[in-house]
Amino acid sequence: MFEPTRLVDVVLALVALEFVFLLALWFVARRGLSPRAAAANLGAGACLLLAARAGLADERLFFMIALSGAGLAHAADLVFRLRAADGET
Repeated sequence: MFEPTRLVDVVLALVALEFVFLLALWFVARRGLSPRAAAANLGAGACLLLAARAGLADERLFFMIALSGAGLAHAADLVFRLRAADGET
């Protein structure tokens, strides 16, 4: 059976693979999220996963840093989505 922190590591690896796939889709077919929108979106999720991992390992400082990163990435994601809704790129 997996340790909880190792399971988070597996999910983080899947997020990294998703990012590579989205980048390839963008550069090959110009479809999907732009690289910076994908980075902001997946970065927020990855930082939340890192915060969960830090919480499971009882690493309080890294937990707070990861949550701050998630908030910043989420704010960037919202900015990109609002600009896209207004027709800007």
